[in-house]
Amino acid sequence: KEMEGLDLLLKAPSKKAILEVFNQVFDRRNGNIPTSLVESVSTTMNGISSDESSLLITSVRSVISKFLYEYAADHNFQATSILPAKLNQNLKDLIVQITTNLGPKWKEAAISSQPSLPKMVGIDYRIDIKSASETMSRMSVPTVIVDLQVSKPGATVEEKPKIENVIFELNKETINTIMDSLKFVQGQLNSIR
Repeated sequence: KEMEGLDLLLKAPSKKAILEVFNQVFDRRNGNIPTSLVESVSTTMNGISSDESSLLITSVRSVISKFLYEYAADHNFQATSILPAKLNQNLKDLIVQITTNLGPKWKEAAISSQPSLPKMVGIDYRIDIKSASETMSRMSVPTVIVDLQVSKPGATVEEKPKIENVIFELNKETINTIMDSLKFVQGQLNSIR
């Protein structure tokens, strides 16, 4: 019953319009259905009514939700088993093709939008020689400037993660301490295997 609105996809002007509906609904898959999404899907589907648009959105959300749940456990999962038996075969095939093609992207987006600790997404560094300092002993000492790109999750599921740069300076002793600590952590991880 929750997928009865999928038949409305037969009114789509093209396959591209159906793909666009799936992408729009995926981007707004959580929470209440916003009016802007209802209007956007209605326009994409050549002016279906607001009620039909809401029904279609609910149905597509259900397909996406069930697909992601099954796809997380089995990367070879095909959406055919979650679609209604009475659905038009050509439409079934198209939905299977869309979900199969977008599955990896959807999974990655769903994982990255979950509330979590910040994640490192990149690192850059450069080595500088200090040429000015308050004391002579700190001059001509090599330092490393580290730039970490960190993905901070949004406060809500709908909010996209933000990339933030964290820049800091390390001297040789600090780098050695960090490397020793990381080797210790690596040894502990290797002993678990």
